[in-house]
Amino acid sequence: MMKYRYVAFSVIFLAGNAVAAGIELSKDAVSVSSPDLQGQVVIAGAPGCVVGPPPIYISARNKKNGMAVNSSALPNGGFQLRIPARGEDSVKLTFIAANGKKKDLTVKVPEAAGEIREGAVAKNPRRSEVNVDLGQFSQFGAPEVVQVKHDGEGGTIVHVGDRPPQGPAYVERGMQVFTRGPVHEAFAEPVVFNTEPGIAAPKAPPAPIEEVPPEQRPEGANVAWIPGYWAWDDEGNDFIWVSGIWRAMPPDRQWVPGYWGRSPQGYQWTSGYWADAATSEVEYLSEPPETVEAGPNIAAPSADYTWVPGCWVWYQGRYAWRPGYWAAVQPDWDWVPAHYVWTPRGYVFVDGYWDYTVNRRGVLFAPVHFDGDVYRQRGFFYSPSTVIDLAVFIDQLFLRPHSSHYYFGDYYAASYQDMGFYPWYSFNSSRYGYDPIYAHQRWEHRHDREWEHRLQAEFQHRRDHENARPPRTLAAQRGLSTSAVKSKEKSLVLATSLDQLAKRKGSPMRFQPLAKEERQRLAQHGQEVQKFREERKTLETKAPHPSAETRSKGSEPARVRLSKSPIVAKSAAQLGKGQAPPKRHEVPKPDPKVEPKSKKAGDKHESQRGGAEREVQR
Repeated sequence: MMKYRYVAFSVIFLAGNAVAAGIELSKDAVSVSSPDLQGQVVIAGAPGCVVGPPPIYISARNKKNGMAVNSSALPNGGFQLRIPARGEDSVKLTFIAANGKKKDLTVKVPEAAGEIREGAVAKNPRRSEVNVDLGQFSQFGAPEVVQVKHDGEGGTIVHVGDRPPQGPAYVERGMQVFTRGPVHEAFAEPVVFNTEPGIAAPKAPPAPIEEVPPEQRPEGANVAWIPGYWAWDDEGNDFIWVSGIWRAMPPDRQWVPGYWGRSPQGYQWTSGYWADAATSEVEYLSEPPETVEAGPNIAAPSADYTWVPGCWVWYQGRYAWRPGYWAAVQPDWDWVPAHYVWTPRGYVFVDGYWDYTVNRRGVLFAPVHFDGDVYRQRGFFYSPSTVIDLAVFIDQLFLRPHSSHYYFGDYYAASYQDMGFYPWYSFNSSRYGYDPIYAHQRWEHRHDREWEHRLQAEFQHRRDHENARPPRTLAAQRGLSTSAVKSKEKSLVLATSLDQLAKRKGSPMRFQPLAKEERQRLAQHGQEVQKFREERKTLETKAPHPSAETRSKGSEPARVRLSKSPIVAKSAAQLGKGQAPPKRHEVPKPDPKVEPKSKKAGDKHESQRGGAEREVQR
């Protein structure tokens, strides 16, 4: 069996407007992939992310000696070139900058695999230029693509360019970054009055991917990395990855992540929720009666108050109606009213709590779609870096009760009304639920009488004019942003890079570098979250659903002990003055005299879709 000697080069590629790349020798080259692919090699940073191969894809054969170039993922968010040497004493690399300047490097081949005698290290991960230390210092312009190909004379060319090369040599494989899609449940959850089972998918979701947090994080002791999850895109008939988020957690709460489970329809989503951090047991109830919430029955004390909807609560062995009430709005805080979360075992009551306003909640990353099985490749990992601009996000917001998710971006076409999408300005008046984000924004604009009319007019304009809608992908947005964009179209640019966000002046968030050790720890932390998710799934899918008949006889809810979540917020006392939330609302007592409505025949989802149509037309 022939033994090969080879050297390894690491190319760190960060996509976005401020990009850094480097070359360094590594001792990690211990194996070589099958060198049977031919043609040019393209290392293409998938827009807006740092990701291991594929979709960053490297494969080539040197025509002269059959030398293959292959890659594998690195923990630091880069990827590794492995170049086997068949008896050569050295390997030649030619680096070509965007301005056409070249830099040659001849690397001596070690006597034993993994023994490195020469090194070249690049350390500049956050600046907008690329510093490549090749023994003699050399600078290259900020790249968006690194291209590797053979030179026909036994060497390998590494091209660092400021734009993707033209022609068939440029191949961007494996991933598409969306500028629309579902909002991570832990970032925002709509309050749906008549909770129903989650959205169903006809096939099983893939296993969770290896997701690594970005290299920057918002400052603050109450900020956590919450991993992403698979969501079903019924329009695209496939799963998409809802990227993880940096989240300033609502005080005194713990995150209970959602999961996919088997159902008669195939696979069904059970939503996550922010539970009371002091709770060690979960109560599972039968389905609550239909809401009797009809809005305010008395005038508001002032324009600084908002209406909090009523809900059914378990009271003295039965459901009793707790009426709605007026509550004073608090700057910088959203009140999330009490609501229920459906699970296969029963309904979980989530009492009301204070959450940060959207602009203070953290960092929301763009969802992505992976082609084929790229995420199943050995060594693959994904680290998001395309950020959804929260200053624009609110103006492009939708709610979909059937999926218990917010959505953002282009859902303006009339067909989305039939799919149950509500424009955010219309949901509170739909009688199907409550939007805490809208309620706070309405208070922010309480002195602007035309605010709601402008929202409605803008929505209808985009519904009727396709060219007025925001792009659906990052690639399409880049095409928009490089053209002469009119000032009124700036609201169509939903995505930006994390680096740009971190440099933005006037942002309520400040950022700090994430140490390599902490980044690796958080990646491992994702496995703890997955174990906790599986524990919840086991508790809720392997136990009988509580029957309405049993509940009607006055028995107590089924109480089940659940481990503490790996994602727990600081308490109000730990946050201290100035950071702690306002005092909780004093809620009315339940009224046992209110009788539940009789259940209506038919699909509740169908009625919601019809309601969406009526509210948009209103």
